[in-house]
Amino acid sequence: MKKIYTHKNSWFSIIEVMIGIFVFSLGLTSIFMMMSWSVNMSSYSRNLIIASQLASEQVELFKNIRDSNYNVWKSWDILDPSWVYAASTVKFESWKYYTLENNYNPDARFPIYVAQLLQLPPEDQDEIFDDIASHSAYRLYLSDEWRYTHDSSWQETNFFRYVYLEPASYFENGNEVVVDDAFKLTSKVIWADKWIHSTSVDTVITDWKRY
Repeated sequence: MKKIYTHKNSWFSIIEVMIGIFVFSLGLTSIFMMMSWSVNMSSYSRNLIIASQLASEQVELFKNIRDSNYNVWKSWDILDPSWVYAASTVKFESWKYYTLENNYNPDARFPIYVAQLLQLPPEDQDEIFDDIASHSAYRLYLSDEWRYTHDSSWQETNFFRYVYLEPASYFENGNEVVVDDAFKLTSKVIWADKWIHSTSVDTVITDWKRY
């Protein structure tokens, strides 16, 4: 007997097709979201590794300055240990912001360059990207040699870096005790990758030869 398709059977087939397309679309959307999440996480992980290394680098640069001061018999917290300015008394100070970077200029007096930030980093790090121009002093740029620098003549990046110094202290019997000849150093890096991210390294730098 010849099978006859009724109007009702046809509509039922169309609904099945629509449901199938909907389920297939959900599957594609899920795959796309997973791929997008994977790409975003990969980008975040890459930037986090770079930022962590940049933050750690500033800590090492500060330690190198301190140890270089020892080598030329100067106070441990002098900004510039070079022999040319052996009489310099410009020192690092608590409650101040600085940028530190390697100085690859062969004519440089000292291979580490230090600058004090006059335009302070905002408390709300989102403000950095509301007014980029006023915070360019601690934006990082990438040179042709793949070196991160604060020299704005190179390629602009989304990384911002600075150091903040505070008095080093500890609590004893409920009272705060400030440690002489020591800083609590916070090296912070902020970057933008769809959202604002940051990482920091906190440590205590002391005049270890004094103790």
